[in-house]
Amino acid sequence: MNPMMFSRLRAAALVGLLTCFTVGCGADDGTDDSNAGTTTDGGVSSDGSASDGTVEDAGGQDAGGQDAGSTDTEGASGDDAASDDAAQTTGDAGTTDGGSVDAGAPAKRPFTAHKIAIAGVWESSFGGNEIIDDTAWATPYGAAKIVKTDNTKRVVFTQNAKDDKYNPSKFNKVVWTAPSKETKDGFEVTTIYQCTVAFGLDSLALAEQNTQTADDSDPAKSGCGKFPWTKLSALETAGEWQTNFKTSETINRQAWGFAWVRGFENGKNVAYTQNPADAKYSPNKWNKLVWTTPKGGKWHYCTVDFGLDSLKAAQESKKTADSSDPAKSGCGGFSWTEMSAK
Repeated sequence: MNPMMFSRLRAAALVGLLTCFTVGCGADDGTDDSNAGTTTDGGVSSDGSASDGTVEDAGGQDAGGQDAGSTDTEGASGDDAASDDAAQTTGDAGTTDGGSVDAGAPAKRPFTAHKIAIAGVWESSFGGNEIIDDTAWATPYGAAKIVKTDNTKRVVFTQNAKDDKYNPSKFNKVVWTAPSKETKDGFEVTTIYQCTVAFGLDSLALAEQNTQTADDSDPAKSGCGKFPWTKLSALETAGEWQTNFKTSETINRQAWGFAWVRGFENGKNVAYTQNPADAKYSPNKWNKLVWTTPKGGKWHYCTVDFGLDSLKAAQESKKTADSSDPAKSGCGGFSWTEMSAK
């Protein structure tokens, strides 16, 4: 029996056993709008309540060059975002991996086109995930409304929430650097830096007229006021991959396969995804995925928990997998999904 046929039969069995609670071997970020009571756009929380289960206090961060009462936000480059967008429009129709099942892939991969070049989910050097779309910039401390963006100048103007602790309804000016690549744990990771150069202003006009800037010559150490810039890293597994089931899988700042990326920790090799609202099985449900360090150009991943009711449940899940021999076993009663560059 060929691997694809075996994977399909295995998927059918698991669907019956698990009441159709899973996602395919890899979840992709997309245009789902279910974030535990919040409105989301392209995997980004519009109200700041959180793809990563946290909220941004647009005006409460001091890490990343922010004074108390400034908004700490993140950014990424337009060309990187463009490649992500292009990649996200492709992909297979859904596959199975060891211990997980396709969530019932929708006709089109989850995807939202954004005007802001840095849209997506990022991991902050100061902890937690930051999530950006055309309407909001959410961090673990709260959310600020995005009111104007200039991708060419890499600047965004935000407005704090009315109930912001420090500067309610005030405006801020945030800049970001062009993206770069760094090799970490065998993956090539996209990174950017962002800095809030002005904050607590009375109007958008004043924010736009503000001439303050930041020194990006050594953002990891200094240049954002008296502090380093905030470093933002993309999901390290992002890319176009070929699975051992002879299918293609796309991972980027919005999606993993056919589910939205809602949060991740590169250092712990774990990601949290949410099934699209139009998924055949377990729509809007949450999943926990883990992956291995690449060896010989290949790496593996496993969906260790699935069909959960919230991001918090996924983050608190204690389920894991045995990575001692991922090509043969360890992901439930099956092998892990093997990934290699296309």
